[in-house]
Amino acid sequence: MATATHYAEYRSPQFASRASSWRLFTLLPAAGLLWALWMQQQGLPTSYYQTWSGFVLVAALVAATLVDLAHHKIPNYVTYPAWAWLASLSLLQFVVHTADGGEALSIGAARWVGILGAQSIADYLTGFGACFGVMFLLFACGAGGGGDVKLAAVIGGALGAVDGLTALVVAHIVAGTFALALAVVKYGPVAVFGLLGRKIGSVFFPVWILPPDREAARLLATPVPLSPFFLVGVGYAVWQMA
Repeated sequence: MATATHYAEYRSPQFASRASSWRLFTLLPAAGLLWALWMQQQGLPTSYYQTWSGFVLVAALVAATLVDLAHHKIPNYVTYPAWAWLASLSLLQFVVHTADGGEALSIGAARWVGILGAQSIADYLTGFGACFGVMFLLFACGAGGGGDVKLAAVIGGALGAVDGLTALVVAHIVAGTFALALAVVKYGPVAVFGLLGRKIGSVFFPVWILPPDREAARLLATPVPLSPFFLVGVGYAVWQMA
């Protein structure tokens, strides 16, 4: 009985979540360090994707995308380790700056700053807060899920407030376009754009144009997972950074 109970606990979703969290908290960031060190040895042009922080961000986004597409949720075991690691890398970068004793970094300190690729602690916190706050407001208005809010905070902590918000804006534009295209393919352009016209017209001319009823409005509410579009938005933001 004890063995069966232990096996059931081992197979439980909670155990799987803890195991996944442990793997993401240790193995992927360790691989990120090796990746960043190898990139430095190659002498390749500096890019955010070649840094430790960049690896952690991309790994978190890819993991979130795979789980989101399969199960329509973004689990905490993806976002929480990413939060912790990005904060740790920002703190480590601060330590390197402080230990070097000035703004003109030595060669060794500059190399480690390049390997880390992290935001300053202030930029991490402001980016985290800005992206979390914007996505939480959208979530409170009924758009997106809690996992999207937490993943947006990962993006903000990694890229800072300006680039993080840019990534979110691009992600939502692309996601909205994709959702609209899906609705057109499924229901036809006449139905979809007719409903769009009624919805927009009811805002500006409420006396003359009635909004679509709840059943019809569902045609415009095609749900799409946001995490793949976060990848697109981050790609654009990092490209703009270069």
